[in-house]
Amino acid sequence: MVAFAKQRFVEVVLEIDTPAHTMAVGRSHPEVMTDCWEWMATAGYKVDVDSDDVQAMDPTSDAARALVASPVGEAAALTPDSRYFHIGGDEVKFPCWNQSAAVRDVVRQRYGNLSKASFARLQAEWTANVSARAATAAGKASVLWQPTSHGPGDAAWDGVLPDDAVYMVWLNQNSAKAYVEAGSNVVYTTPYYVAGMGADGWLSVYNAKLVPDGLSPEARRRFLGGEVCAWGESLDEANTPMRAFQIGAGAAESFWREHA
Repeated sequence: MVAFAKQRFVEVVLEIDTPAHTMAVGRSHPEVMTDCWEWMATAGYKVDVDSDDVQAMDPTSDAARALVASPVGEAAALTPDSRYFHIGGDEVKFPCWNQSAAVRDVVRQRYGNLSKASFARLQAEWTANVSARAATAAGKASVLWQPTSHGPGDAAWDGVLPDDAVYMVWLNQNSAKAYVEAGSNVVYTTPYYVAGMGADGWLSVYNAKLVPDGLSPEARRRFLGGEVCAWGESLDEANTPMRAFQIGAGAAESFWREHA
């Protein structure tokens, strides 16, 4: 795949998403997961198409941390021509972590209480010291899903990640603008989620505004572009050509137009 893409001047960026979206890890290594099965069974927590994928790895487990570091390094080596590796980091459900007495003990000891802000700091610590550190060790800049709706100014995340990290902004354009103005790199995705779009979706993405108004030239350089987002569970042989090529072409025109 990487060789095929290289021949067509496409840069492949691989992603290993942790600590959430890891039910597949739980099937092979249940010992590294947070024991929140009872909560999953009764809470009725729903997340888009991943209504069952709300369990997260145990961020206090040494085995979990080691398990992530190794495959990130191995996967990063598969894309020697890419500067980036995507470390995921989105949609961590703090109530899952709060079901574990061991995790609660660590959170109280480190951060003083069991507030949402404390669990956010726990997630930030994992991202910085496990996944981002592994990407850096492999010679890659970390790409991650926007971890907080605040953008910059969230005490749990400010100053935690490497300066060359790239934030995939998916919540709102205001935070995209705030990130680049604060000195961070951004790829903007909010208007470009094509799952569920019909044949007229091309017009929506064609008319979407990619780059916020009022950026200084320096901040503008940190706005790296946009991404059309699609997931396999929403694609099949009937809608893939329409969503990838028809709608994707509308987005591509928007990207080229605003980066000309």
